[in-house]
Amino acid sequence: MSARPQRTIAAPTRLQGIGVHSGQPATILFRPAAVGAGVSFLRSDRPDAPGPIPARVDAVADARLGTTLRSADGAEAATVEHVLAAVFGLGIDNLEIVLEGPEAPIMDGSSRPYADALLEAGLQDQAAPAEAIEILAPITVTHGERWASLRPTDGASGLHLDVAIVFDDQAIGAQRLELDLTPERFLSQIAPARTFGYLKDLEPMQRQGRGLGSSFDNSVVIDEGRVLNAEGLRFADEFVRHKALDVIGDLALLGAPVIGRCEAHRPGHALTVALMQAVLAQPATWRRRLL
Repeated sequence: MSARPQRTIAAPTRLQGIGVHSGQPATILFRPAAVGAGVSFLRSDRPDAPGPIPARVDAVADARLGTTLRSADGAEAATVEHVLAAVFGLGIDNLEIVLEGPEAPIMDGSSRPYADALLEAGLQDQAAPAEAIEILAPITVTHGERWASLRPTDGASGLHLDVAIVFDDQAIGAQRLELDLTPERFLSQIAPARTFGYLKDLEPMQRQGRGLGSSFDNSVVIDEGRVLNAEGLRFADEFVRHKALDVIGDLALLGAPVIGRCEAHRPGHALTVALMQAVLAQPATWRRRLL
């Protein structure tokens, strides 16, 4: 069986919206990239220091309430996890992502608008084989009651996800999602799941200059055991599906598709970024191979 070719997109595509934290207009432009270029961000509003900002774990500058990347010249790309989940979920290897502003537009709070835009631009196979990171030995990171791990899976050719969450609020409770990740499953079962938060947390967050663009249009809002959005949930377990989306976005920071089993119990960006850092720090636990 031949290896999958590397992929980019066939033509540029652009989306406009607002930044969920800045509350300011935000534009994202996806552009094709050459074989072996990987995924990177540029800041078009910083002509003197635009980047590039590599979509790699060693470029993570902040993992609180989202993932922020920083380049050597100080350019930052914030709230990139939903974008990278779409790129990773669709199997795109090489892509240039241009931001006009400090963060990606939040769109509807899910990855689906980005995935739809990339698919509309067209996926383009390239003249080189794609490589993956195959997990050879277990790697686990624990933060209190939270933990995440990557483990080998005998004979597997892709990523198996097992994500569980536990919240005291009865609107969420305990939820678990387990699946073998494919582009088709990503599009139908993961990409539409929106970010979520508590109404009581919004005002304190905004006093700190965060969440200024948050609204019912881009978040599932919970208050005392109720979902306040008039349209309700897209899935009965939309919350754990979105957490799986975030895990996928952080896994993308390894810079290659992953062959293995990812288990995450009550994950957050700080935990999954720490897992990616642990992977790179233990090169004996994985190898590169053709996908």
